[in-house]
Amino acid sequence: VVQLGCGTGGVAYQLAKTYKEVIGLDYCGRFLEAATALQKTGKFHWPKLATGTETTKGDTITVSIPPDVQRDRLTFKQMNWVPNEVPKADLVLLDFLDRVNNPK
Repeated sequence: VVQLGCGTGGVAYQLAKTYKEVIGLDYCGRFLEAATALQKTGKFHWPKLATGTETTKGDTITVSIPPDVQRDRLTFKQMNWVPNEVPKADLVLLDFLDRVNNPK
C-alpha cells in the first residue's frame, strides 16, 4: 500500500494492522520526522502551545501508537520518491486533496 499525503502517519499506522507493507509519502519533512519518531519509539512528544506561538514550560502533548500496530511494516519517504513506487503498489491511497490549491 502506498499512501500519498501521510502526514504524521495516523492512517498509515492503521493500514499497517492489515497490510504487510505500507509506504507513507508526504511533502512535509517535519510531518515525516514525527512519523519516523513514532515508528521508532511508539511515542512522540512535542510542546503544547499555550497562546499563539508561546509554549508553557514543561507542558507537552504525547501521541502513542496502539500496541497492535506492527511498526516494522511501515516506510516513510518524502513525496519526491513517488514515481519509483506507485506503479508497484496494489493499492494507492490519496487523502490530501484538501491541501491542493485547485482540487479539480
